[in-house]
Amino acid sequence: MEHISNQILQKFNKDRLKHRYLCDAPFTSLKISMDGRVSPCCFNKSMDEQYFTKSLQDIWKGDVFESYRKNIKKNRLPAACINCEKSLQNGEFHSVKIRQYDNMRIPKFQKIKPRVIEMALSNNCNLECIMCNGRYSSAIRKNREKLPQLEAKFGQTFRNELLEFIPGLQKAVFAGGEPFLIPLYYDIWEDIIRINPTCVISVITNGTVLNDKVKEILDRGNFNIVLSFDAAKKETYENIRINASYEETIFNMEYFDNYLKLKGKRLHIPICPLKENRFEIPDIVRFCNQRQYSMNFVTVTSSFSHAMWALNSDELIQLKDYYLTQNFELKDENSKINIMEFDDLVSRIDIWIKEANLRENFKSKFDLSQSNVKELKRKFFVNIYKCLSDLYSGSEYREKKQLIQNNFSEALMELPDYFESNHFYAVLNKISPLAIINILLNFHVSMIAENAREIFYYNNY
Repeated sequence: MEHISNQILQKFNKDRLKHRYLCDAPFTSLKISMDGRVSPCCFNKSMDEQYFTKSLQDIWKGDVFESYRKNIKKNRLPAACINCEKSLQNGEFHSVKIRQYDNMRIPKFQKIKPRVIEMALSNNCNLECIMCNGRYSSAIRKNREKLPQLEAKFGQTFRNELLEFIPGLQKAVFAGGEPFLIPLYYDIWEDIIRINPTCVISVITNGTVLNDKVKEILDRGNFNIVLSFDAAKKETYENIRINASYEETIFNMEYFDNYLKLKGKRLHIPICPLKENRFEIPDIVRFCNQRQYSMNFVTVTSSFSHAMWALNSDELIQLKDYYLTQNFELKDENSKINIMEFDDLVSRIDIWIKEANLRENFKSKFDLSQSNVKELKRKFFVNIYKCLSDLYSGSEYREKKQLIQNNFSEALMELPDYFESNHFYAVLNKISPLAIINILLNFHVSMIAENAREIFYYNNY
């Protein structure tokens, strides 16, 4: 748990407009994942509750959220908030994810209640993006991973439970999958439009779905569109966003842009910095500036094969040198903010270079002996099975336990021998068993191995 120094806090808070705490998310936000995990935000790294064992109201008032709040009030970030802690320590004050939860109303004398609910309830998706996996794309799960469709766990019961929260919401965020392909979302949108029409309905879309049904609901609701887009060139875009057409996405992008302009809003573009698009990043910034789109960079955490940060140190140094030669036209306040986002990305490369050097010289940094592996591994599985028994019983427990054992063993076969080391199991024992269970039950073996690589190389305890 990291205490944020007064010096960092002063710099961070300098240009924040409306906020009460170091992070307002635990006081204003619920994030619900398709496996039932509930946390204060979508950047949380393991400290969470489980919806299928508790109601949303019990979770909001429960011990986990209260623990977040107590620590945040003391300017301490829990271990689950490692992403934001690193961003603050690195001086990435403009792009740190905490800022996304500013400007939410926190009453001084009344009970706090969620002002924003973020949902990712289904992996229904038509694309097979190279940096994604079957957890977030049904198309990948079917075609690339050759696995059966994930069970739909949310339905009318969840929709009914959500009704008591809708009147107090300022914003509801819908992710996926592709939100415009998820039937339950349309039902929830109807509820929001009926009960709280001023609530902002924010949809994070890949921009490929635009039909009469989408247009009709957009016309009746207070929608905001966030459109993921990762390349300035057709070939690069279609090589990243498999099954998408560059021309169709641009056409849809312009429709969404015009829709938002009529409401006095701006289209927002999240960009994944990848190995494949790294030399096009400046052109994507120019693309957004020219069209007056806002943008941000979303660090890819689950694809070692494609993430920009996974380049070797020489490639990262070359890339930074290239970025430092780039010039941008400062046209307006939006372009100024976009350029700041780019500058934050350039600064982040310095950290990635250090991490790359660590990877390339890891033998001198980690305890790769096997002296304590047997005991550490035993402890790891005891914790996993204890947590699993709280979620399942009887034959279902035995089935899930066997699946976990099989997937873990198969993933280890894809990894170098030195993963069976003190370091690896010591790190695993510091991670929430629920988060590990989620990965082992729902991810393809290759993605489990990807996660293991990230855990191994970037957690030097």
